[in-house]
Amino acid sequence: MAQARQKLGLPPRSANPDDGYTAIVLYADDTEYLGVNGNLASKNIVFPNPQQFAGAIGHAEIDGLNQLYADRLVSGKSGGVGIMYVDRMPCTAYCLTEYGNGAIPKAVSLTGLNGLEIYYVGPDGETARFFILPTDLLWVLGM
Repeated sequence: MAQARQKLGLPPRSANPDDGYTAIVLYADDTEYLGVNGNLASKNIVFPNPQQFAGAIGHAEIDGLNQLYADRLVSGKSGGVGIMYVDRMPCTAYCLTEYGNGAIPKAVSLTGLNGLEIYYVGPDGETARFFILPTDLLWVLGM
């Protein structure tokens, strides 16, 4: 994640004080996608009906999945499982809500992935992971 933050022009991750940036690395279709949040996120939203993502449109996870979606529109690929590394826990307000209502499950569905495995470092410093299906959110905490 440190290299991804450097490629994105972000400072090293700081939890205290919080640096305010989130970075992701997404691997899918033999390609690496880098995503970032806020004003640094892509303004070229390719997803149809972007308002369906509510407050998550500027989140790093959606930025990376939007890039994958754009590539898949051109290539016609679908299926497979993506792997995403996030330098902090994805937000539970917009990105992760149960039963497919969150922005990440919606984006996974639109990309045509069969699933997305996400790894992040939690506030306690431990690595956690969970798996997202296009229609639901399955938590698998711990490593």
